[in-house]
Amino acid sequence: MEKTLDYYMKLQYKIELDQVINNRNQQKNFLLGHIEELYGCSTHADTIEELSEKLEIVKKLYFKNLLVKG
Repeated sequence: MEKTLDYYMKLQYKIELDQVINNRNQQKNFLLGHIEELYGCSTHADTIEELSEKLEIVKKLYFKNLLVKG
């Protein structure tokens, strides 16, 4: 059975979340998240909801790329 994008997207992955506190130049703080099992799948956002959405996009692009390469 060939595994599809949908199959990989439904698997559970560990997400590491960090809050970056930026005191330089009064820039605002942000969240940084990455999927530990998927090298290079990381992004940043202002809220947990936005971070979750962005991580789903990054994860989808990661698997699409792998499936194209075979």
